[in-house]
Amino acid sequence: MVPTILLVDDERWLHELIAPVLTAKGFSVESVEDGKSCIERLKANPKAYSIVILDYRLSDIDGAALLTQILKKDPSQLVLILSGD
Repeated sequence: MVPTILLVDDERWLHELIAPVLTAKGFSVESVEDGKSCIERLKANPKAYSIVILDYRLSDIDGAALLTQILKKDPSQLVLILSGD
């Protein structure tokens, strides 16, 4: 089974940069561009993602607030937060 990563970032170019690198390393990558879509994906299939890579600044929600929501639903979910700051 190939580990799947959920990449959450509102910058499309970042998806295009990161996803191929992760795919070449043997991961499956799914991408969303906002916090709402992230929560919807996690609700639909709570154990689908080995890790969520999350931008700290999203257009619709602060990354820290989204992290809180993710961990409230599943405290065991691995999350890596990225920041360009």
